Amino acid sequence: MEPDIGQVVTLEPLDEPTRRYRSRVADRDASALYLDIPLDEAEGRLVHHWPRGLRLTVTWVDASGGVFRFPTTVLGFARRGIPLLKVALPEAGTVQRTQRRQHLRVPALMPLALELGDGRRFVLRTHDVSAGGLSFPLPPGLMLARGDRLQVYVALQFRNGAVEPLSAEAEVVRLWEEGGDPVRRFASVKFLGLRPRDEARLVRFAFDRQIFLREKGLLDEPRP
Repeated sequence: MEPDIGQVVTLEPLDEPTRRYRSRVADRDASALYLDIPLDEAEGRLVHHWPRGLRLTVTWVDASGGVFRFPTTVLGFARRGIPLLKVALPEAGTVQRTQRRQHLRVPALMPLALELGDGRRFVLRTHDVSAGGLSFPLPPGLMLARGDRLQVYVALQFRNGAVEPLSAEAEVVRLWEEGGDPVRRFASVKFLGLRPRDEARLVRFAFDRQIFLREKGLLDEPRP
């Protein structure tokens, strides 16, 4: 399996695994993929210097939320109307798929808006996020029960500064409290009828957020 034309991919040099570059598959032939000039996610600039023979890992998320990766090598540049980075197609058996037994849940403090069935609206922040749902602290005056349905609007914030809004219907599946003075109340919701492309965006966000937290020394293991 290889990424389709138009698929957004992430490039990670094997000798510099903390650097990540965003690109898109522009074309392909029997032996190579042709990628748009990659964008350095940390610095927000296009990078034109890619030595022939540089080894990379290519990662992408498909419409179902599956994460795929394979090792490749830079073959040089090609001009197909515009300059494109040429990399080798994956060899047989080298594409790996991450099997997600559960949605990866990551801590994330991001703007969140809720709209309840009675029309009331609340603006707060997320506590954690996954491709299956999210949790948030309950402000005074907001009482929810398991099974309640609501509309959520969240702004997904990526390491490169990109912000992608997402809205979805959700159902309350858990309510809990954390000790302290005062006691803090939380709710967890699961997304309902999420479109495949939105689930893929959430998987990409969770993957991106996990890398950020590990780089900061704030996350040693994925949270189930």
